[in-house]
Amino acid sequence: MEPILQFFKFSHLPEGLQGVSAPFSAMAHLGLLTFCVLLLKNGYTVPGTSACASPENYNREIGERLAKEDAIKKMWPLLGYELKNKLYHLSQGADLPQGKAEPQASADSPVGAGEATGA
Repeated sequence: MEPILQFFKFSHLPEGLQGVSAPFSAMAHLGLLTFCVLLLKNGYTVPGTSACASPENYNREIGERLAKEDAIKKMWPLLGYELKNKLYHLSQGADLPQGKAEPQASADSPVGAGEATGA
């Protein structure tokens, strides 16, 4: 199987707003947001987010897990479209490019376990 995920990266909003002027209370609430960006092998990016309602309940690891799950969830419609498009072209007698592995997804994850790195 050729993995379709090349890389993923987490971002926490206060880290991305260094030098931006905002009221302290706004920064405290923005700190409850976590972003994950999946970079696919074809260069397409898929974003995912998570947000915690209460600063007392915020947990960075949980936020990262939920943001990544959100991004992976957003990949399923894209994979469905890709499959449907390939099936359509095959039904029309068109050949798919040779030498390319078909992207495959497990029931658990469209990106394959352990095949990408995160930072």
